[in-house]
Parts: sequence; C-alpha cells; structure tokens
Amino acid sequence: MKSIFATKRQSGPEMTTELDEAVAPPFRLSDAMAKREPVVDADNLWEALRVDELLDAAKEGNLAEVRRLCEEADVDPDARGYMGWTAAHWAARQGHMDVLEYLHEIGANLDTLDRKGDCLLHKAAANGQAKACAWLLQHSFNVQAVNNNGMTPIDLVREKATTSRDATTVRCEALLVKECECTF
Repeated sequence: MKSIFATKRQSGPEMTTELDEAVAPPFRLSDAMAKREPVVDADNLWEALRVDELLDAAKEGNLAEVRRLCEEADVDPDARGYMGWTAAHWAARQGHMDVLEYLHEIGANLDTLDRKGDCLLHKAAANGQAKACAWLLQHSFNVQAVNNNGMTPIDLVREKATTSRDATTVRCEALLVKECECTF
C-alpha cells in the first residue's frame, strides 16, 4: 500500500515529489519563453504613452503640452485613461479653465462619463472647483445628473464641504444649490 505522504525522488538537480508532479508538471523556463505572446504591440504602447502624457498635462494644467499633443502628436482629446477619465475630466477636477476651454474649442466630447458615471460637473464639484462648475453650468451641464452611486454634483460638493470649508468649496456649494433651486 502506498503512503499518503508524497515521497521524494531525485529529478535533475532539484528534489521534487510525486505530489508536485501530480499537481503540475515540472516548470521549464524554455517552454514558457517559447509560448510567450507580446502583451501589446509597439504602436499600441506608443499610443498609450501619449494618452498618459495628455492626461498628465491636463491634470497639471499644462495647456501648451495639451495643445501640442492634440495638434502635433495627433492624440485623441477624448482618449480615456484610468477609470475612464479623459483630459476634460482632469481639467474640470483640477479647475484648469484654459485647458477645459481649449478642449471645448477643438470639439472634445465634454458630455463623456467615466466608469463611475461621473460627468465633468461631478469632478469639478467633488473637488470644490467653483470656476469650473460655473463654466460647466453655463454650458448646460445638469446640476441634477446622477452618477452610478446615485450622487449628484451637489451631493459631492457637500461631501467635500464636510472636510474642507475653504472659500472656494463654499462658493461652489452655493453656486450648485442656487442652480438647483432655479431648475425647479
């Protein structure tokens, strides 16, 4: 009768057990390398890097770099990064009005939603960006838009106001509340 415990036996330079081989055959690096497929091709990798550069430039408010990437490097201004954010999402969240206006001028889709269902107004409100909120409201953004979590821009600015009562956040909250009252 065979023991329930795996027995060790010599196999090449290392010791293996019958149990090891029963669970998985011995690993050979040469086999793994021969079957390796490239994750992405060079063109897709290059494009992904350019999109990251665009998103970083929008996040930092670097209008010259956003312009260069969109006009000279032909990066799609609606390209999405992590969580479906576009350059416009970052510009709104950070309050970079010049970048937001430029993206609007070149026809970027400002109605885009990220994976959480947030529109640009959600992003601006969540970060207390009063000027960005005012600009977005002037461009017909819906103050009562609901994201995937059932939250409106007002809900998000109020959430921020619980931790930060800085003047910009207070102005942003007042602006959105006033706009909401006007829509009823």
